[in-house]
Amino acid sequence: MLGWLQQRFPEGRTARVRTQDGEHLLLSPAFISEGVRAVDSAGVVTLTSWSQIERIDARGGSPVKGAWIGGILGAGTGFALSIMLAQGEGGGGWSTVIGGTAVLALGGAVAGAGVGSLFPGWVKVYPGKLGTGSAWGLQKK
Repeated sequence: MLGWLQQRFPEGRTARVRTQDGEHLLLSPAFISEGVRAVDSAGVVTLTSWSQIERIDARGGSPVKGAWIGGILGAGTGFALSIMLAQGEGGGGWSTVIGGTAVLALGGAVAGAGVGSLFPGWVKVYPGKLGTGSAWGLQKK
């Protein structure tokens, strides 16, 4: 499904292609039946055949993962601080613990989502699940 791959890399988007020769960053790659075609800054056209490609990665922000991590860290911090606050004079008991944990968990989740969006990592887009062939009908040799 070459169309799906092409949609992942619109104009100006970078792909990280791992081949037997190493990793290459390709700006706005074109996915054709013969392989991946790219034009470098000097105007040189390269074609990497599918048989040479071991993996293709796309930039992917991770706000959901960041929100989970931030929420868990915020909840843990909120719980610990709320327990200490609740043990003091006029601390308020369990309502303080539950409220403090919830507020810091929410704050941590929002902060984590923001950080996850700002620092995107690489996400594998090819190959998919390989059996006899890839999910796009391309055979690895």
